[in-house]
Amino acid sequence: MSPDAESSHRKIGCRLVEVVVLFGVLAGVILYCVRPWSAYFTSGLAWHWDTKLMGEWMAWNANNILQGHFLVPDFNANFFYPHAYTLAFSELLWPQSYIYAAIYAFSKNLFLSFNATLLIFWALSGVLMFVLLRELRLSRVVCYLGAVVYCLLPYRMHYYEEFNMQLVFVFPLLLLVFIRWLRRPSLGGALLFVAAFWVAATSCLYYTLMAGIMLALVLAAVMLHDRRWRNRRFFAGLGVMVAGVLAVCAVYLYPYAILHGRAGYQRTAADYLKHHAQPMHYLDTRPAVLARALFKTPPTRQSETFLFPGSALGILAITFLAAAAVGLVLRRRRFGRPECWLATAKAASWGFFWGVVLSHALGFRVPGLRCLDPLLYPLSYLILVLYAVGLWRPERPGHNAQILCGLSAAAVLCFFISLGPMITVGPDSARVVLSRGPFADISRAVPIFSMVRGLTRFAIVILSYLLIAGCCALHQVVLRRARAVWLFLPLLGILGFEAVHALPYKFNRYDHLFKSRVICRSRALPENSVLFGLPADIRDIDSRLLMNTIGRFQYTVNGYSGFMPADFSRVLSWEKRGWQVEKISKWLYQIWPQVYILIDRDALRWVERGWHRPFPWHLLERDWKRLDCDDFYCLYTQRHAVFYAARITRRVRTDVLRKHPVFCFRCRLNAGFDSAGPFYFRVSLNGQEVQRAKVTPSWQRRRIPLPEGKMGRIQGEEIRLELIDTSGRVVSAAMRYPWQVRAISFVSGAGEGGHEEGA
Repeated sequence: MSPDAESSHRKIGCRLVEVVVLFGVLAGVILYCVRPWSAYFTSGLAWHWDTKLMGEWMAWNANNILQGHFLVPDFNANFFYPHAYTLAFSELLWPQSYIYAAIYAFSKNLFLSFNATLLIFWALSGVLMFVLLRELRLSRVVCYLGAVVYCLLPYRMHYYEEFNMQLVFVFPLLLLVFIRWLRRPSLGGALLFVAAFWVAATSCLYYTLMAGIMLALVLAAVMLHDRRWRNRRFFAGLGVMVAGVLAVCAVYLYPYAILHGRAGYQRTAADYLKHHAQPMHYLDTRPAVLARALFKTPPTRQSETFLFPGSALGILAITFLAAAAVGLVLRRRRFGRPECWLATAKAASWGFFWGVVLSHALGFRVPGLRCLDPLLYPLSYLILVLYAVGLWRPERPGHNAQILCGLSAAAVLCFFISLGPMITVGPDSARVVLSRGPFADISRAVPIFSMVRGLTRFAIVILSYLLIAGCCALHQVVLRRARAVWLFLPLLGILGFEAVHALPYKFNRYDHLFKSRVICRSRALPENSVLFGLPADIRDIDSRLLMNTIGRFQYTVNGYSGFMPADFSRVLSWEKRGWQVEKISKWLYQIWPQVYILIDRDALRWVERGWHRPFPWHLLERDWKRLDCDDFYCLYTQRHAVFYAARITRRVRTDVLRKHPVFCFRCRLNAGFDSAGPFYFRVSLNGQEVQRAKVTPSWQRRRIPLPEGKMGRIQGEEIRLELIDTSGRVVSAAMRYPWQVRAISFVSGAGEGGHEEGA
């Protein structure tokens, strides 16, 4: 081996060791700050219901991975049965499921698998930020600081309980690969970007969409100042990227297109009102101990999370602004030049914007102030235009300056998107609408934004830009004043102190639930069965049901996600209108395979006290048979085996019906009805008749193949068995008990249409 090759291998080994050590340090820092996570690492989860739901999603994916399905997840997850494509109601978490599957295969511990996977990707985001900052040619010490700050942002510490919120590794990953390709365009780099996009898109679509905004504007900034558009290799690589991204979207995101397009799942104004940010959220100093001590906390409504950058990142951002001002005005003496005029226009626009917002938030009664509020709408577009012009006229020369111009434009765009359709100020009880926001126009022009609900999550783009820009400015300070490196220690101290004291981190122990005798029996039910949990209107209870049945993967009617299927919402409304058990039972009897009811007794008593309505146990036990009961849960199964109604409905999910496409049942006319005239049964699939035949007084077994061409309903396939007369009309309800039907099932055998057998 040549000396150069040996030296290269040694450098790669040192970098790998550095990254591994940094990963371990970041994981230890996170565990220390998010107390008492380490005490519950193998036996509990964070208090929020999302942790249990995301654990169920990853367990579902991991089960498929361990069975050999390595490429594409099974989108027909076990919750919200019989609705199809239920995994696409939220994030796929597909790469995370590989880690989850590997840990679970060795530990067989659901809690350890979830918590370890979360910790791995949380620390990984800091490592990738370190590598990204090194790619920008920043000093190591600055990069270490940036990695720690990125992991301990107040935004992230307040979202500690939600797994998908911690998947911000998407931003440094895509930026790192994309910037490397911009510097050295090649087909290999383009393919590497496609692989990174696959990891990002199948992890978290929200953050991938936001990262796409950043990448597009960075590309625009670079192409406006670079002659690489004349390079064939550049265009070839860009074409490979676009083709690869479209291929990934076609393979992995088609269920999202079906749900949001054909099934009509879109966001409403109510979603935006609850999940948008206010400008004052970015100045809310409650999670920042130092900033709270220096500044009075401004009034604001309670948000989903705190969007203030924190004291440490705030100091980095101020350093960047000061360095930019000094470099633009004093050191380079650019008075009167376009860059100076552009910076002055930006400062004046932001000053007017924040002046109007702060005057309302702080209660300044300025005469005629309300007439300025509508100006915020055109002013928002003016600010966006100024930053778009900044892509063409950067304030500083150099490749990093071009990248920062693109990132700054993306941060400003995401700031206005996060504010929602209306720019508002104040708490919910006294909220003041200042003006329209650009998001109202953006969501109409770009349909993909109509699927976004958590607009506050766009704040992570702003925080990521502030971190990168602040580290770049701090790097320049350290280059000129080497002793400034000692300022990192108080910054780290402030950061750690605020992370530890930001909020009380709450965890719940759940391993004792698996000791319930009823839960153990429910987990032993056949996998080809359906569970329905009561009560079903509380997210924590629904998610607990999913967690309790994890690993067995029975189908469950319950669930919780960003969208609710219409049928499940109907069941919830029946509950809230007075425990309408009869309606719920009738609906559950339509579902195939067999349904079991699992009742959380503690939760039921809690709901009874809140609603002041006792649960009608006598109505439940009229149609359902108790299988088992203990101090915590009760398990029921269907009681009726023979049906007399003239119309019987069964609802089956599409993939289950395609595996069992033969509809089987036994039927006969009751005594005395054969003289009333000939009667026929009719089988229809999704409203289209499949077969009809005569019904006789003797028991007959029927096997009706269902045509696959008539399947494909998102809400579940509907199979109807009806008793009709010679004219094709369903027998009147006044004619009670005209026939009997039993042994209704679906089988996978081919069967002959209408085949008859004796009882």
